[in-house]
Amino acid sequence: MSTIAYVLTIMVAFVHVTFGNFDMYRMHGQQETTESKFGQQPDGWMLFNDTPRNCDDVHPFKFWPDRSDVSHGRRGVVCEGKGCWVDDWPWPNIKRVEMHFCKEPDYHFTIYKDKGRQDGDTWMWTLFDLYNNKKGECFAYGGVDWDCRWPPHLNGHPWLLERHMWAQRKFRCIHELDATDFVKCAGIPDGRKAGEDMDSTAVTFTA
Repeated sequence: MSTIAYVLTIMVAFVHVTFGNFDMYRMHGQQETTESKFGQQPDGWMLFNDTPRNCDDVHPFKFWPDRSDVSHGRRGVVCEGKGCWVDDWPWPNIKRVEMHFCKEPDYHFTIYKDKGRQDGDTWMWTLFDLYNNKKGECFAYGGVDWDCRWPPHLNGHPWLLERHMWAQRKFRCIHELDATDFVKCAGIPDGRKAGEDMDSTAVTFTA
């Protein structure tokens, strides 16, 4: 292999790793059902490759529950600190975020407030995998939120009268994978929008 070809190969590999990313949003919601006025309250985290343009870009069932523990295969996100709630600013109050998206492959990552590096005015949180290997970086990335409502009988569920969800962006993570990879790994149907049919097993609520 020539020197030029070798350099180009390295550059392509670097670009692939550098430009994968996903944004993490803290989400909460309410829904009115035929069983009660408020029913269950969706509560968790949503991932996006790009900033949602409108509510058509937000899937009402595609999220990971907010949890206190994601060990032993529990899918979801753990957030420690006073900046974890929807209306809180993520920096400098969040101390740790641990996320488990699926077991095979093992998409389990953690960021810590005190483990990272300074890049200009931005603190970059190192993204560690389950075996403490460095897999990427995240940074606090607030300033964007959304508020969406969906009509009755969403996705063919006759018991669902209305679903209302709102969220705030917390982090952008730079990684070789993106939100689509994690959604596919978790077995959540991809490419669906509000109003389309979805298997009820994809509906995720906090325990």
